[in-house]
Parts: sequence; C-alpha cells; structure tokens
Amino acid sequence: MNEINDGTFNQMLMRLTERQQATVLNVLENLEKNNSLMWKQGWSFGNNPDCYGSPMNPITKVTYSGINSICLTTQGYSDPRWLTLQQIEKAGYIFRDGLSDEVLKRGVKIEFSLFYDRQTKKPFDQGASNIATMSPKDRSAYIRENVVRPFRSYTVYNASLLENITPFIVTNANKIKRDEALEAILSASEAPIYYDGYKGAYYSLNSDTIHLPPRGTFKSASDFYGVALHEIGHSTGHGSRLKRNLGYPQNSEPYALEELRAEFASIVIGAKYGLSLTDEHIKNHAAYIANWRECIIKDPLSLINALKDACKIAQYVEGFVKAKSKPQEKQKQIIAI
Repeated sequence: MNEINDGTFNQMLMRLTERQQATVLNVLENLEKNNSLMWKQGWSFGNNPDCYGSPMNPITKVTYSGINSICLTTQGYSDPRWLTLQQIEKAGYIFRDGLSDEVLKRGVKIEFSLFYDRQTKKPFDQGASNIATMSPKDRSAYIRENVVRPFRSYTVYNASLLENITPFIVTNANKIKRDEALEAILSASEAPIYYDGYKGAYYSLNSDTIHLPPRGTFKSASDFYGVALHEIGHSTGHGSRLKRNLGYPQNSEPYALEELRAEFASIVIGAKYGLSLTDEHIKNHAAYIANWRECIIKDPLSLINALKDACKIAQYVEGFVKAKSKPQEKQKQIIAI
C-alpha cells in the first residue's frame, strides 16, 4: 500500500482516534489483499440465541454495536467472542501461542462513550426523578452544565486465540432462527421487493422498489441474503426514510461511498445473523474496490463517516422490523414474479 506512505494521508489519519486509525488501515489492507472489506472466511453461527454471530463479550454478555461491531467483524475471526486481557486472566484462560508480543498485536481497539453526570457522579439518567420533574429549560441547562461524554478505549482479543475456552458451537437451530430473522427483514422492507432482476440486483429510486434475481439463481443462501440486505440498505436513503442523496452518477466518489455504506450495513446485519462472506459475494463487488480504496486514501474520515451511516442503516432496518412485527402494524407483502 504505497499510498499509505503519502504525507497527506498520514496527516489526515493522525486526526482520527486510535481505534479509527486501526479501522481505516485494516479495511485498506483487506481491500488490497482480499479484494473485500473483510477477511474471506466470514462469520459462522453460534449457540448464543440472542446474538448469533455479532461480536460480543462472553463475560459481560454485551453485544458490541456501532463502529465497534464493524471494527471487530472485519477482523474475520469465525468466533464472535471478544475479551479484554484482564478478563482473560481473571477467567483463567490461556493463549494458544503464549502471551507474546506477536499475540498482543492481535488485540483490537474498541471505544465506548458514556453520558456521565458530574453532580451525581453516576451515569446520566434522563428518567431520574430530579431530571424528569424539571422544566425543559432547566433540564437543558442542567445537561449543559453537568453532563459530559468521556470516551474510553479498550483492547480486546478474539476467543479463538484461547485454548481452554468452551468452543463456539454451530447449531442447526440457530440456522433456522437465522433464516426466519432474515426473512422478517425482507418482509418488512418498506421498498417492495421484486424477483425480476435477471440482469442483476438494484434499487430503483424513481419507483422506490428493490429488484433481485430469482432466488434459485443464487449459489447459496448467504449470497442471496447478502445481496438483498445490500439493496435494502440503499433503499433506506429514500427521502421518506434516512434521506441520503442517491442521485450521483456511477463511478463518482459519492456513488462509491453510498455503495460502501450499503455494503457495510449488509455486513453488520449479516454478521448478527451468521452470514458467511462467499467468493461470489466478493466478486459481485470487485468493481467498487478501486473506487473504495481511492476514496479512503483521499480522505480517511470518509470511511468513518460511511461506517457511522452504515450503523444508522442497520439500526433503521432492524427498528422497522420490530415496528412491523406489532399486530397493529400492517404488513407489506414481498411481490414475487
């Protein structure tokens, strides 16, 4: 990656947080070595009924979200469990290759921010009695004067590096549950889905419709769902949803960045439900690799912003699924042709 030695790129990179820098460099390395946003082996399903393949901490039971989720997902480990060094030592786990400098380098930086109330010296609780009874003006003044949002960073290690931790087991029950969850996402799509895209998959902004090839033409379920999630990601840019500008011409930087948003949203949602990244999926996006690399090298912050947008897309899609699952909500039908 000769471009990384460019002074301008390095200057822009240094303006980012340590976790953001690592994410940018990791994605660029993946694009160069694997022609993909993540390592080819992808993720596998797990025996955790609540998180499937989402990155999670087995000690705290917390599922990582936002850019932390993307940062960990793109590392490409098949085990989604991540622990801090302190948690590993306390639990009595042992690194397979010993605690060498090389192993320590495999740690991944993640960041957390927490709204903290300096007056109560506790995490800020907007529903607390002293806050809830305030007038809007007094509440705003209180928040402005007392509430801060400090960032904390941690280094976590993948469970596959440990030799005495319980193996992460693949179960058929999770595969069935995965398919049901993904079908619910497709069924809840605000943009109707048509299986008539014989020349390829695409989202039409003019008609606000998604067009996919017939299911039988896909080589695997992972390929099908990955493409479907990608196009659903694009559809969230409609003016009635997250309101992104989708009118840019192909081969332009804004177009490439929109593809980056949709692909990362697909990865985030897919990782949660255990979708593997296949060679076919990588080939489908090979045309964007050069543009993605060029955009990121030109402005590393563009990747971070695309990741933030991808997280918003994933949250929107899953939030709408939950809303549609309520009995009083009218279900939209997927139109199969």
